[in-house]
Amino acid sequence: MKLLQAQASEDFRAAWFLGIHQCQSNNPVGGMQQLLRVETSSTSLPGAFWQDYANCAGVTSMPMHAVRAYDNAKHAADGTPNDPQLEQIARNRIKKSDPTTSYLAKQAWYAQQAGDHVRFTSNICGESFTAKANSPVSINDVSKGSCTVIVTSEKYPTRDGYATASLLVLTQMPREAESLEAYSQRMLNNPRYAGKTPLTGVPCPVATCLAFEIITDKLYKSEGGAHLLAVFFQSEQPAYPGLRFETPLPLPKAPSGSGQPTFYTPEETLQRFNGPLYTFVALDANQDIYARSRAEFDDLLKSLVIDSN
Repeated sequence: MKLLQAQASEDFRAAWFLGIHQCQSNNPVGGMQQLLRVETSSTSLPGAFWQDYANCAGVTSMPMHAVRAYDNAKHAADGTPNDPQLEQIARNRIKKSDPTTSYLAKQAWYAQQAGDHVRFTSNICGESFTAKANSPVSINDVSKGSCTVIVTSEKYPTRDGYATASLLVLTQMPREAESLEAYSQRMLNNPRYAGKTPLTGVPCPVATCLAFEIITDKLYKSEGGAHLLAVFFQSEQPAYPGLRFETPLPLPKAPSGSGQPTFYTPEETLQRFNGPLYTFVALDANQDIYARSRAEFDDLLKSLVIDSN
C-alpha cells in the first residue's frame, strides 16, 4: 500500500486500485473519497474505472454518483460492458418526485450537524442551507411543488423589550410561462410590501438575483417601524439532480450480539422537482433589530447551496 501511495501522484491507476481495495474492505468511505480524487485527476478515465466507481458509490449512499458513473462508462466507449442488474438497482434508488403529491418534512429534508450550525438539505427542493444550532427552524411539509422553511432569529433588545425576526425560504415550481420578475411581483402583491425599492449588495446564491427593500412605519410602530427584505432567484434543473449534495456515508452498523447475517436495503432518494424552481428569501424585522437580524439574513443567503446547472 505504501508503494501504491507513492505512485499515486504519477499514475491514477495506483489511487484507483487503492480506492477500490478500501471500498471492498472495511473502509468504503475512504475508498470513495479516493475515487472522487481520481475523478478530478484525469479527463479520460476508462469504463472499468467508472464501473468500480459506481459500485463504491452504491455502497456509500451516493446513488446519483453511481448513475452518472454508469453513464460515463458507456461514454468511455472502450468496450467495457455495464452490469445491467447493478445499474438498474442504482437507477431505482432515485425516486421521481411528483408536484401533485405531498411529502412529509422528514421525507423531504435531512439535517447534519456542522459545528455550531446545522445544515438542512432537501433533494426534492434542490437546496441546502445552514442555521445556528440554537435557532428555531420550522420546516413545512412539501405540498403542490412548494417548499417552505421559516428560521427565527436570535432574540434582540428593542426600545419596547425584545423581539425576533423571521427569515423565510420559499421554493416553488413557477406557473406556466411565468418569469422570475412576474413571480416576484406576485409574491410582493401585498400591502405589507407597498413602497418596495430595488436593493443592491445582497449576497446571491446563484448568478443573478432580484432584491427589494421595504421600510415602513405602518408595522411594528413601537419598535421603529418595519424593515423588510425580499430576494428572488431562479435555479435550473441540473443533468444529475442531487449530485452536489451527496457525500460518502458508511454502511449502517449491524445490531450487536445478534449472531445473524445483516442485510442492508438502501433508501430511496427523492429527486428534485423537474424544471426551473423559483426561490423567495425574505427578512421580516422591525427597525430596532434590523442591523443584527440583517447579518443573520446575509449569513443564510451565503450558506445556501442551490442544485442548479
